[in-house]
Parts: sequence; structure tokens; C-alpha cells
Amino acid sequence: MSGGPAAYYLAGTFDGRRPGVFYVNSGDVKSLPKYDMVSLALHEALPGHHLQACYLMETEDLADFRKYIEDRKYSESPSRFPLHTAYMEGWGLYSEYLGLELGLYDDPYIKFGYLSHEMLRALRLVVDTGLHAFGWSIETAVNYMLDHTAVSKKCIEREVNRYITWPGQKKSFPSQFHLIMNWEAPWAATSCTLSGLSKVMGL
Repeated sequence: MSGGPAAYYLAGTFDGRRPGVFYVNSGDVKSLPKYDMVSLALHEALPGHHLQACYLMETEDLADFRKYIEDRKYSESPSRFPLHTAYMEGWGLYSEYLGLELGLYDDPYIKFGYLSHEMLRALRLVVDTGLHAFGWSIETAVNYMLDHTAVSKKCIEREVNRYITWPGQKKSFPSQFHLIMNWEAPWAATSCTLSGLSKVMGL
């Protein structure tokens, strides 16, 4: 898995035979700092994609393709359902943000990990635009990220390869995060329950 992302979540099956799993890329442990782990765990596991996937699977009035955040088992080739990336990743970013409200970034290094991820998300917007609108080379994109983030070169090269093959995907993360932030006050008025969040979000 050395060529994969730093971490990712694989949702469980609908029948409950396989649980959801949060994977951390251990192929190059030195390129994944410990200070990143709290933010990654919040994003990928709880209250992030694991909670999100479990809630969707239990939502009775959604079509099946909207319930699966992990649909590759059902439709990988020759094509797959369009992923609802904005919804999925906006929630992931909001889950990281909740770490601030819950006081989970109490150590300066752990907070640096959160802020490092925030910086990476901002840089993704610049690099994606540079690659696809302004003709940046891979080298230019990699060097730009090296100059502006604490991420290792190996991780940055993996990131840039993802941007090349998936134009615009990273732009969906912050757009949905800001939408969720706009829902936060109305959600608080519902006692912060998942069913209340569902109503506020229109699910």
C-alpha cells in the first residue's frame, strides 16, 4: 500500500458480515508523522466516514446507491456510480474541525497536525487549478507543495498523481464543509441529534 493515501476508510457491508475498517498506510511509516494521527482518525473513523457510512446504511428512505459510500464491490467496471464526494469529504473535514470544539488538539504538535491538514487542503485547490488550467508540470506542482507544507515529498508525489487523474475532486471538500458549518446553528437547535442533523441537511 506504499503508493496509496496516508489513510482511508473502507465501509462495512450491508449485511454486516464485514465491519468498516480504518486503514493507515504503514508502507512508509517515516513519511506519516504521529501528529497527523488524531486529525486522520477523526476524519476517517469517528465521527468521520465510519459514523457517516453506518448512518447512511441505516437510513431507510434512501436509494441503495446513496446508502453505499463504498460501492466498488458493486460497480467498479466498466464504470461506477458517481461518488457524492462533496457530502462525504465535507463531513470528513467537519469531523476534523470538531476536534477543536472537543479540545482533542490540546497538544501543540497534535494541533499542528490539524493545521497541516488545513494547509494541505488549501494547497490542493491551488495545485489542482495550476495543473488543469495553467499547464503546471508535475515538478512545479510537487515543488509548490514542498515549499508550503510539512508533508513529505513521497506523500506529495502521491497527492499530485491523484489530482492529475481526478480534476476538481479536491475542490468539493471545502465547499461542503462550509455548507455544513452553515447548518451548525440550526442543528444545535435540534439538540445535536443525528436525526436532527438529517432534517437540517435535507436527508
